[in-house]
Amino acid sequence: MSGTNHIELGRELESKRMAYKERWDGYATKSLVDGQAVKDIPANDLEGLRKMMDEINDLSKKFEVARGAFEAAQEIEVRARDMSRPVNRVLGAASGGLASDMLLKSAAWQGRVGGRFGDVELDRAALEFLGVKATMTTGSGFAPHQFRDGSVVPAISRPPQLIDLLRIDVTEQNAVKFMKQTTRTDGAAAKGESAAFDEAGIAYSEATVNIRKLGVYLPVTEEQLEDEPGVRALIDEDLKLMVRQKLDEQVTVGDGTGVNILGLYSQTGALAQAAGTDNSFDQIMKAMTTVRTQGRAKPNLVVLHSDNYQALALTKTADGLYIFGHPGDAPLSRIWGVQIVASEALTAGTGMVIDTDYARIKMRGDLTVSSTNAHEDYFTSNKVAIRASVRAGLQVLRDQAICKLTGLGS
Repeated sequence: MSGTNHIELGRELESKRMAYKERWDGYATKSLVDGQAVKDIPANDLEGLRKMMDEINDLSKKFEVARGAFEAAQEIEVRARDMSRPVNRVLGAASGGLASDMLLKSAAWQGRVGGRFGDVELDRAALEFLGVKATMTTGSGFAPHQFRDGSVVPAISRPPQLIDLLRIDVTEQNAVKFMKQTTRTDGAAAKGESAAFDEAGIAYSEATVNIRKLGVYLPVTEEQLEDEPGVRALIDEDLKLMVRQKLDEQVTVGDGTGVNILGLYSQTGALAQAAGTDNSFDQIMKAMTTVRTQGRAKPNLVVLHSDNYQALALTKTADGLYIFGHPGDAPLSRIWGVQIVASEALTAGTGMVIDTDYARIKMRGDLTVSSTNAHEDYFTSNKVAIRASVRAGLQVLRDQAICKLTGLGS
């Protein structure tokens, strides 16, 4: 049964949103062939999800109407109270007479000279008050009532730019172990009749990727959550974004010290291609060749800082024509046939050429949001701690599938 006022409707709306979120979080995550992570939703559940969303949208409209009606009623009540207050009247005045009206009609006031009223010198403020000459404005008079239009503008922050392009696997372990071939001596050779074959050498070693914890929390009063039901959803989404932004930074450039993830750019065995005398086009091609020949991988992603991405896009021929085509066409998205992505997690002047098949984000469960009032004195002070967190690591199967770019021109 839907509530009859905006508070009840708001609580019901929040309840339905949380129910939808719990159902959505209950679906498993799978990776597509391009590495993108998506929810694996059974076909017979799609209609149920659509109906839940329709109910949420319908209830949201009713909530906005009810809240608007409540605020309008409050405004009417305030104005009614203001209009019922007694005005400045004097005893003996005619019905409806104001003190200021009697003063202005007096012989003493009408016979005043300059700033004098009888034997009294009046300052400017007194003259404006007694003469009722001050102009009524919205600043000094009755301030107009204004409603918010419902827009909520987030603060400026760098979005996740790389993690959505990498494969994501789910693990149930607090560390991921795998085997790397460390020795491979190829003894294969053509031999004559009765000649013995040469011996090969193969050895493996165990590699470990630790799962790290990333998270953030926000203290909020219960009054804030009760009085504005929609704020909880805003908080949840913002905290989740903060965690994803930090994960993106760690996966890109984490240094691996302490509890940090060892990011792509910091892999100890990664290849490197300095600019030297090369322009950015030649440098990137050489890095691709290095990945192919030394890493025996297939580069499919170029990651650049936005300043260097811009420098490529603005490169012109001697005749003033843009190398990547007319600015009115599609923006720069590929170089040497390989996709480009901009990331300000990198330092300007640096970049990477990667075969993403050798890089995987390992997730110990989904990114979750939870809340409690058991933190410190939160229970007695009516506060709630809302927390977003995830446990994840980066598994690089072959360091040489990464080639770092340094000295890129901007």
